[in-house]
Amino acid sequence: MTPEELERLQSCTAEIAKILYDNTAPSELTRLENIEKHLRQQWLEKVGPQREHPGFVKVVSREDNR
Repeated sequence: MTPEELERLQSCTAEIAKILYDNTAPSELTRLENIEKHLRQQWLEKVGPQREHPGFVKVVSREDNR
């Protein structure tokens, strides 16, 4: 990864984190387990479908495996 790519990755990651944080209810931010569960759910629902790329393996949630 080039330094420019790393810088862009860090910038995009910070922006995504802020958006997810701003759209998370304060009650979901009280325990690490809740934060992880909520962020994982948001990622799978909102970000996952947008990243269809031949180099990625599709992530399947536990609920999809039942």
